[in-house]
Amino acid sequence: MMKKVIIPKKIWAIGIACYLMVTLMCYLSSFIPAVYSFFESYFNYVWFLGPPVLLVHQKDIFILTAYFVGALLVFECLVLAARSSLALSRFLYVLFSVFFWNLFGYLAIGLLA
Repeated sequence: MMKKVIIPKKIWAIGIACYLMVTLMCYLSSFIPAVYSFFESYFNYVWFLGPPVLLVHQKDIFILTAYFVGALLVFECLVLAARSSLALSRFLYVLFSVFFWNLFGYLAIGLLA
């Protein structure tokens, strides 16, 4: 039987703080031209930022809904992975989280192009 891996609260706090900073940066890119030009200059790699990239062009309710659904799916998979006791299910939940992160990043590229 495998020992359950416990993720320290500091790691959760750092991860959530980084996610909130990226989300705020993407949200403010509509109002601050320098931030928007940063995203435009690295357009081919911006999908790495996942669901928050959808907030770069926040003109439609569909885009905001897609952001919230993507963020919910990613965080739900991560919480399920943290609470899972089986190694295989933990691995699958993390894999699904990475999949949804990349999926919504690619969706953002498709909508922003």
